[in-house]
Amino acid sequence: MPRLRTDFIPQQSDFIPQQSSEFDQRRRLCVEWATNRVTRAFKAIKIAWGYALGSGPLAPANKEPIVEWYLKVLRQYTDFAGRARRKEYWMFTLVSVIVPILLAILDTALGTGLLGLLYSVAVLVPGLAVGVRRLYDTGRSAWWLLIALVPLIGAIVLVVFFATDGERRPNFYGLDPKAARPEFPRSPSERAIDRRVLAVLCTS
Repeated sequence: MPRLRTDFIPQQSDFIPQQSSEFDQRRRLCVEWATNRVTRAFKAIKIAWGYALGSGPLAPANKEPIVEWYLKVLRQYTDFAGRARRKEYWMFTLVSVIVPILLAILDTALGTGLLGLLYSVAVLVPGLAVGVRRLYDTGRSAWWLLIALVPLIGAIVLVVFFATDGERRPNFYGLDPKAARPEFPRSPSERAIDRRVLAVLCTS
């Protein structure tokens, strides 16, 4: 009976170098793809942060940065008098939505749930104050805030009110906020104080 020749049968060891090289190539491609994505994400965050602070190549020229509007509301912490234009209200709302998301991520990483709660409590009063001033700007009473107690419909009505342009003349609640340029602190010391206030609110 003829013997079976085994020298032509490929052994498992013949495929190991090729498999190893393919695995290394795929791993290198995955690392490059992930590095590229992370780099682009950091660039986007840098551009967005520069836009918010009013600096960087994409920052709007001759316009107030988002953070300045946010800090303006915080400086008027318990000020329920006067009027607030749409930009003041919505810039504060935008930051007040972004910050809790970041704090929630930080809470998840730290295993706590206090940062988001503390921030929400800290901005509750200025949020109500700027909402009242926004209603005053449209010529409506602050009692309209109570419509938020009506499920769904109340929230929709308030969004419409807050998005409505204010009266372009003095009304019962004060002067037109668009008639005069808002006063923001411009000295380095005042900006440093505002940034410390912002840092305390975000880390409290």
